[in-house]
Amino acid sequence: MEQGFTIRNSSSGTIAALDRGLSILEELAEAPGLALTELAERLGVPKGSIHRHLAVLERHGYVSRSPETKRYSLGPRLIHLGYSARGQLKLGTTAEPLMAELRDQFNETVHLAVFDGEQVTHVHAVVSRHPIKMDAAVGEPALAHVSALGKALLAWGPPGRVGEVVAHRGLPRFTEHTLVTQDQLEADLELSRERGFTLDNEESAVGLRCVGAPVWGASGDVVAALSLSAPAQRLPLEAISTVAPAVQETAKAISHELGWRGGAPTRRFARNRKE
Repeated sequence: MEQGFTIRNSSSGTIAALDRGLSILEELAEAPGLALTELAERLGVPKGSIHRHLAVLERHGYVSRSPETKRYSLGPRLIHLGYSARGQLKLGTTAEPLMAELRDQFNETVHLAVFDGEQVTHVHAVVSRHPIKMDAAVGEPALAHVSALGKALLAWGPPGRVGEVVAHRGLPRFTEHTLVTQDQLEADLELSRERGFTLDNEESAVGLRCVGAPVWGASGDVVAALSLSAPAQRLPLEAISTVAPAVQETAKAISHELGWRGGAPTRRFARNRKE
């Protein structure tokens, strides 16, 4: 086995090191962007010891350190593990029939995504049958501020998430429509909460428009986001008033399948629900 992760028959040594490494990951999951000193203080461990553990975790991709701020966050390797775990929890399998129904209604691609660290990761897709279509690969990451999926995970996510994303990822411009200041993004997210859906209006790519909505878990927290994506010419702004309610209802129906009880699905979705 690789150095740093060998387990021996001992209550100390590498088992204690593994325990401490897991504690570091859990701490960074709760508070991304911690400095070495802050991590040491929160865990009550000497800085030298924490630094050695961070070096191993960083080498294996479980932790990332910003070269500018020297602060630590969870690394890209955990995206793979998280996606595998979610696959075992059958999030995509649960959502698939309802996503397919939404796809068939408009013949446009439907995506499901989760928030991983400071970005969005696509975990399932039901693709349009049009020759020209939007199709992000499962496992593909995306920046949150230019995605209807990401905006849903920001708008209904925990307080402080927007600030963390801005601090660690910034708001890079992709098109002339991209929101590039935190004030612009916060205003857009507030509008999204008021109307109940998010919109990527050619902000990630010229000619692409997406409508998104949050997916809730049994705990009452947002666990994923759903979106319908199409070329802008097939999804003009005047069509949003028709598409958005369907996306919202599908997201609500998926939420109920996951155990959320915040609102009843429509009769159409209720008929499809497996009792």
